[in-house]
Amino acid sequence: MAHKNLTHLCHLISYFNNDCDVIVHIDKKSLITSEEIEKVRTLPQVKLVYQRYEVHWGGTSVLDCGMSLLEEAVRLCQTDYYHLLSGQDYPVRPLQDFLKFFEQNKGREYLQYYELPNKRWENGTFRRFQYYYPYDYDEGRGRGWVMGQVHMQYSKGIKRPIPDEFDHLYGNSQWFSITHHAAKILLNYTHEYPSLYNKMWMTFAPEETYVSTVLVNLLDKDKLASSNLRYIRWKNENGNCPANLGEEHFRYLLDGEYFFARKFEKDCSEGLVDLIDSYLHQEKKLETTNTGAWQYDGFLHYKYEDAFYQFVAQFCREVCVRTAIDMGCGAGHYVARWREDGLP
Repeated sequence: MAHKNLTHLCHLISYFNNDCDVIVHIDKKSLITSEEIEKVRTLPQVKLVYQRYEVHWGGTSVLDCGMSLLEEAVRLCQTDYYHLLSGQDYPVRPLQDFLKFFEQNKGREYLQYYELPNKRWENGTFRRFQYYYPYDYDEGRGRGWVMGQVHMQYSKGIKRPIPDEFDHLYGNSQWFSITHHAAKILLNYTHEYPSLYNKMWMTFAPEETYVSTVLVNLLDKDKLASSNLRYIRWKNENGNCPANLGEEHFRYLLDGEYFFARKFEKDCSEGLVDLIDSYLHQEKKLETTNTGAWQYDGFLHYKYEDAFYQFVAQFCREVCVRTAIDMGCGAGHYVARWREDGLP
């Protein structure tokens, strides 16, 4: 799902070489020109580029667009896995590691989900289902106008019933990596039993509830990994929440099991993209001196262990360490974490 920054979009697509098929939906209200769209079409990985929806944050159009992309992917590709990305995502591991991971974990569904209501969403209520949020119809008037419409409904006692197609409702991150089996279940349910999908109209951010509600209820939970394998920093930094990522966030990409990160914004994120290309997409040569020392300008050979980080941090606190010297061979990742936690 793309709506701006053609240079970054093409760079993202090019990561996949010829190993993956890419289908692109470009927002109908985007300023990307027809000539630029043709440039995307010429990339060898791209199977289809189309413009079907004006996509509005928080609106039903986001869900419609994501489901449309999945339907086109299943129609054109018939592949083992489908990964929903935005044009502001970027991969943070070598392509061969990405392909190997999903081959070794074939059959697992990667969808970050939790049961609703959840205290992190609308103070543990079902408000997003019960009121009309007309983001697709705000005509540029913004979130303030939309929330005014919600307040008007609240004051007049206008409230929709909570969807009851399933006994349990779930929330999810919009971005996922799911198998062909899961994709077919999701699409078939949507076509054969459209009631729940229709009730998503003008709920708030329905893409954050519909996919997980269907899949968690209909799939074997043993196959579900409640992770989307994406790094998203939920802090207001660099002018946005979630944060627009910059070079200062590079070390966080090394912490966990991530294959993509977001958001990447023009200017702010260009240095970070260069670091990822240099250190995380390609392996650097590791040489050993006559004395056994490493000569290595890379990251992929280093393994970060959170248990080791936690052990040293606890030890330092228990024995009241006041100063410490790091004399190990590494990328400085542990030291950066200990400093962030206020250790000497």
